[in-house]
Amino acid sequence: MDNTELIERAKMYLKLLSDGVHPITGAEIPNDSVFMDEKVLKCFDFITDILDEYVDLKKKVKKLEAEKDKNTVVLYKKQEFNITREQIDSIKLSKEPVTVLSFMKNINAVIDSDTTEKLSSTRINEWLTDKGFFETKKVQTVVNKTVFTPSKLANKIGITCEETVDKKTGEIKSQIKLEPSAQLFIIENLEEIVSST
Repeated sequence: MDNTELIERAKMYLKLLSDGVHPITGAEIPNDSVFMDEKVLKCFDFITDILDEYVDLKKKVKKLEAEKDKNTVVLYKKQEFNITREQIDSIKLSKEPVTVLSFMKNINAVIDSDTTEKLSSTRINEWLTDKGFFETKKVQTVVNKTVFTPSKLANKIGITCEETVDKKTGEIKSQIKLEPSAQLFIIENLEEIVSST
């Protein structure tokens, strides 16, 4: 028997006692019995009210727990970026030159980003640097930073550099662009990029 059933039984006993009936035998309780004393009867009413409040509170808690369980979102740790050959073959090439960051969107569009981490442009840049396609140099801008510039080898596979004007600062910046041939080169080497960075 759980608490709720015991509470209901206790309330029933108190009600019978308040009505002057012995809860077990069903016999009438004499008026001069301690159970029929006015103060005792008030205590029975008070205890019955407390038990009702307890039952109501338990029901509310149970309802809130059920709603919490229903609304709980379980977050799973994402797997490291991985990609199948079939997914690699479905990556779209842009006909126009695009930045490495923009090209990452095409790559990440073919994976399940709910369960798998996205590939970052940093990994591509590192791999291209390791392979001699990018050179790095410190440049003085509003904030000093290291930038990537394409090497002569990079130009041969379709990695170019464009001068652009930063709309916020007005500075002239170099922006690396990937021609379709460079995009294809990255796609063809994606498995090595993923395994080595």
